[in-house]
Amino acid sequence: MAVAETEWKDIWQELESLKRENKYLRNLLDVTLDKVVEIERRINRVEEKVNPGLELYYRENKGIGYAGKYNFEQIDESARELIKSLFYEAAKKISSPSFETWFTGTITDARLTEDLLIIYANNDFGRDWLETNYSDLIHEIVAKFLQREVQIQFVMDR
Repeated sequence: MAVAETEWKDIWQELESLKRENKYLRNLLDVTLDKVVEIERRINRVEEKVNPGLELYYRENKGIGYAGKYNFEQIDESARELIKSLFYEAAKKISSPSFETWFTGTITDARLTEDLLIIYANNDFGRDWLETNYSDLIHEIVAKFLQREVQIQFVMDR
């Protein structure tokens, strides 16, 4: 059965239209996939800043904190969650090398009373560096966590 010339034109136009739409959608898909890959790369870069080479973990009834060099089980019970929060928030706000050096590499213990947080450092230089360079950040994070102001004292570990 022969197709009339007008039907042939209609079929041809429909075919060309479908091919254009297919090409447009394939291009859109390629652009979308490229965008997805770029966003995943950006997510990975941000996650690397948040988790500076330490394993972010969650333990039931323990909260979120960083495992690795720092042993939270050694900390005074009243300060444990506070220090976990301090590490977590500080890791988001400073570079990974600074965090690893001055927080996980320096802070060894902590004690909390009603109006005083004592942060123990593993050496005099680290204690002085924390006090001079990170005191404001630590105060901000601690006040936010406790929902009150406390004095913070930096001391050499016993």
